[in-house]
Amino acid sequence: MILLVNLTPPLARPPVPLTSPWDTFHSSPPASVQQTYILYETENQSMFIYIKHGDNQQFLANINCSVLLLLQYLHNKMGMRSSDLVDLCDEAGTLKLLFQVKLPGESASKFLQDRNVYYICKVQRGPRGTRSENAYRAIVPLLKEPEQDLLDTLKAQCDALEKSRIQKLRDQAAKKIVPKKVHIIEPSKTTARARTPAKVEQETVTQRGVSSLSKNKPETTGKKHKHR
Repeated sequence: MILLVNLTPPLARPPVPLTSPWDTFHSSPPASVQQTYILYETENQSMFIYIKHGDNQQFLANINCSVLLLLQYLHNKMGMRSSDLVDLCDEAGTLKLLFQVKLPGESASKFLQDRNVYYICKVQRGPRGTRSENAYRAIVPLLKEPEQDLLDTLKAQCDALEKSRIQKLRDQAAKKIVPKKVHIIEPSKTTARARTPAKVEQETVTQRGVSSLSKNKPETTGKKHKHR
């Protein structure tokens, strides 16, 4: 009896496509989010973080996506408006400043550490339609009972952001002020340009007249003394 044994090694497991922070955790994304960021990787290589909020609640988020999609995921998860500014801070209170990223298409893994714990923070700005609408008023962690050290650290960073904003406004205002150009004209050049031939002749006659008068004065005075 002959036994046929298949010695061909099993095929490797196909990669799992990841399109957004929701795919790793089997929850459906909101319909408003366009899933344009596509990654292919195995489950062992997935990158995620722990996000804490409220009364010791937490959820996971995949950071192998763009910063834009991660922020949209946070808004949806917390039931916040798209106009609300949110950010993440680590357990020490250091902000990641995701809302200031110049290229929202950059990967969130560039700014966040895999498997770390982060808190969601709401960035409060000034009233809309006022001169201070871009001011930094407060950065509030969305925790039920945040520690005082965390609040102090976030306040210090909020003050630093506001000072930096004001300094930028002053620098921009200083660049707009253009100093007036002052033209200095040398007197000799002005005189040389203003003297026409007629004025030169008149000045010569005047000078001759003055010199002749100065010569005649002593003679006149001497004659008067002789007459006396």
